Amino acid sequence: MRIQEKTTTQRFSRPGAVLLKVFAISILLALLTVFVMSLPGFAAETDTEIWEKDGNVVLTPQAAKDLLQEIRTLRAENEALTYSLESERVATLEVIAAVRELREQIQQERHLSQETITLLQKQLNAEKRKTKTVGIIGLVAILALAL
Repeated sequence: MRIQEKTTTQRFSRPGAVLLKVFAISILLALLTVFVMSLPGFAAETDTEIWEKDGNVVLTPQAAKDLLQEIRTLRAENEALTYSLESERVATLEVIAAVRELREQIQQERHLSQETITLLQKQLNAEKRKTKTVGIIGLVAILALAL
């Protein structure tokens, strides 16, 4: 239960995660709008917005307004994408730094574990020598008493 709570907290605390979700929803809405505008019934109303005359493109006032609005929308989307990308880069660098720090801590723990194992092996060998010495002294004492 505790691990699940921690995972949920970490998922929502990631920088840019909410912004990325909001941006994804806005992109989907924009694509849906473009799709609806390209349907035959909708396009029939705007047939005369753009036409060529002597090699020049002529826009009606409404078409010019629509074009300017689309440009503004694209610029806003570009800014949102740039901001999101930058925040994701920062988050990625933070994760990389955390992984490096974790690796260093793991190496330190391994080193300390090896030192502890070596120390315990030395102590075990010393205890074995003491046991052998006591055993030999006991054997000699038993032999001396037996003679």
